[in-house]
Amino acid sequence: MKRSIFPSVEGSITTSENAKDFLKSIGEFFQESKKAEIGTLMGQLIDVKYNGEDCVMTHILNMLEIGNKLKALNVNVDETMMVHFAINSLPNVFRHLKSTYVAQKEIWTIIDLISICVQEEQNVRKEKAEEHVNFVHEAKPKAKETVKNKTTGKKNKKEEDSKGLNPVGLKCFICRKFGHMKIDCRRGSKARGCQAGMA
Repeated sequence: MKRSIFPSVEGSITTSENAKDFLKSIGEFFQESKKAEIGTLMGQLIDVKYNGEDCVMTHILNMLEIGNKLKALNVNVDETMMVHFAINSLPNVFRHLKSTYVAQKEIWTIIDLISICVQEEQNVRKEKAEEHVNFVHEAKPKAKETVKNKTTGKKNKKEEDSKGLNPVGLKCFICRKFGHMKIDCRRGSKARGCQAGMA
């Protein structure tokens, strides 16, 4: 057995000729401190928050698992305490549920809390879906209005052109004026006449 242990670890374990004593010393050496484990689990139980990615039932069941680990370490975590931890871990979307729990005189069990939270989660998801549908429904008319504005804008330009606000016709490449082409340009004919006379 000693041959299968790394030399760095072997030096810190007390040697024994009895196999049971040797394995016991290895177990004591690598056993996590009970206080540290309790502290870690309590920190997880207090700090865990529901992020909305998984279902709320899975979140509460994970918290119950942490509570059961604490019970195995002889830490008294009763059901009422677990209900409070679970309610405090829920986000602000569940604020109605939190206020309902505080207002009622009766104390919920974990099973009651899970069923109520699952129902509340379904309601929240349904409201979000309806908001999303309403948002998309409202966005479509705005998009059509912009298309209409673009087409009416083109009509307005045509109306302005017909009123004479903008020049109408072809633009000359030589003098850059509207109403005639390069062939009909007076400047072009002078330049062409000079070039024709030189040839």
